[in-house]
Amino acid sequence: MGRFGRLLCKRIKMKILVIPDSFKGTLSSREAGSIIRETILAEHPDYDVLAVEVADGGEGTVDAVLRGRKGERIRVEVSGPYQEPLKAEYAWFSEDNSAVIEMASCAGLPLVKGRMNPRLTTTYGVGQLVKDAINRGINNIFIGLGGSCTTDGGCGYAAALGTRFFNEKGEEFVPTGETLKDICRIEPARCDASITAVCDVNNPLYGLLGASYVFARQKGADDADIAYLDEGLRHLAEVVRRDLSIDMAETPGAGAAGGLGYGLMAFTNARVKKGIDMILDIINYEKLIKDCDIIITGEGRLDFQSFHGKVIDGIIRRSQGKRVILVVGSRDEETRKGHEVYSTMDNGRVFPHDHKEAVDNLKAAVKEIAF
Repeated sequence: MGRFGRLLCKRIKMKILVIPDSFKGTLSSREAGSIIRETILAEHPDYDVLAVEVADGGEGTVDAVLRGRKGERIRVEVSGPYQEPLKAEYAWFSEDNSAVIEMASCAGLPLVKGRMNPRLTTTYGVGQLVKDAINRGINNIFIGLGGSCTTDGGCGYAAALGTRFFNEKGEEFVPTGETLKDICRIEPARCDASITAVCDVNNPLYGLLGASYVFARQKGADDADIAYLDEGLRHLAEVVRRDLSIDMAETPGAGAAGGLGYGLMAFTNARVKKGIDMILDIINYEKLIKDCDIIITGEGRLDFQSFHGKVIDGIIRRSQGKRVILVVGSRDEETRKGHEVYSTMDNGRVFPHDHKEAVDNLKAAVKEIAF
């Protein structure tokens, strides 16, 4: 091959950015990205493929921001979903004295595998992480709201920061989903830190599109639980309106993380920001895709929520007209319309029962992509 031919081959070399969300319960964003990249290179060794870890505020958020920006991990002992002690960590950035906290680190679904019960789980540990950051003098705190196992309306979080909840007997208690209806009076605590809820959904606190009806089933709730939890969230909002003169129940993001989005706004005056946009800003996404031919993203399930503030939504929205390929687990036929989608459950493949099956299914789906 002559010099011109070599230069031409170099110029037209396919450049691909792989930037998937986690496949919840099976593969992390980092694992999925690595598998997709390696599978492509095995078939097309001449391609230039870069895999980047990403998150939308849920699991992997702290790892993603620390890989995109120089910071420090701070490890703290806090209460877990069932008030058991556990070690959780958050990211601290000295440059602007900010912290990024992942609520899933102490109130996430992986922590209750085989024992899910959104009536009993608490966000108390999340409040403890925030309190630790405040005690260290950190005044700008971002809290990722994804992958939660809770539906307590953020009451545990608020209680850890000093808000007091009382029942009809005047007894102080820390409400969970089970006992939201028992709240008769609230005494709020002051929070001077700037809190940002990093959120991937726009759902209100309660109702058919709220925290319970949309998300509680995946946390182990049955039909009766869902209705019960929704009633509890409605009651919480009523008491907050009466005692605090705050009405945030319909605010987009209030229903995130079992109502923790609401708790952040109502009890600590938090503002809401899309999680994926925060991450994409940190990793300088626009620079990464500038010379790319193809962007590959994906997640464990493609449904209507995928295009409302989640990773896939952010990637497509900011793709600048680049070809975007979605590699997903299960998928809703309606939502795949108008998109180039490859599923790990197509062509006779079934839902993976273990990590190896998840890896094999993902590899098979990637091999079906027509580059």
